Amino acid sequence: MSNQTVSERKVSSYSEFYKELPPKICVDCGSKIKEQHESYMTKCEHCLSKESE
Repeated sequence: MSNQTVSERKVSSYSEFYKELPPKICVDCGSKIKEQHESYMTKCEHCLSKESE
């Protein structure tokens, strides 16, 4: 990967930037989170539902 910072990259639009982000991973089980990349969630729905039981 290049040493360029995010601000130096040529991104055609903000939506393109978000599409290129890697998937978020649940901090508890390690599965991919089915959520928008820009959200602040750190746990998947399955792990969140276990907490509320």
